[in-house]
Amino acid sequence: MTPPRPPLRLVDNARPAGDANAPGTSPEPPGEDAVIDAEFPAGDAVADDPPRTPLPPRFIVLGLIAFQLIGALSYAGKYVDLTRTETVSPAAAILSAPALACLCIGALLLALRPGRGRAWFLAAAVGLGVSIPFWGISYSWTWPVAFGAMLGLAGAWYARAADGPPDETTAAQP
Repeated sequence: MTPPRPPLRLVDNARPAGDANAPGTSPEPPGEDAVIDAEFPAGDAVADDPPRTPLPPRFIVLGLIAFQLIGALSYAGKYVDLTRTETVSPAAAILSAPALACLCIGALLLALRPGRGRAWFLAAAVGLGVSIPFWGISYSWTWPVAFGAMLGLAGAWYARAADGPPDETTAAQP
């Protein structure tokens, strides 16, 4: 939606008859009748001003979740090997796999119906956050998990219910 435009005032710059540069003559300022008020209809668009539609923050979060999933999938082989050889505790995989599924489900719900999926995002944030110490924070394979935990919190924030007027049951009583 574009803001309303202020009225445009056109001024007639016509010079008086005769040479304006001749000595002793000076152009007179235009009179009141030379000022023309014009209003443009709201539908007119300026060619240099393309319409701007801001990207809703939920789509930014969804894009970051897609980026996080690509990062987690790039380490998928390493996650399987670390868990199979018991280099890290199996609890890491037991917590991370369902938490990543919760993150995906929350992202789908948020994409399809804004304001939905908060519980899924919170479950993902808790599951991924608790699994970080099991993976070992100093290793590079832990960063997609930590990023997923942060995105779970961001998703829960954007999936919160819209603040509306208080209803009769929550209103303060005298």
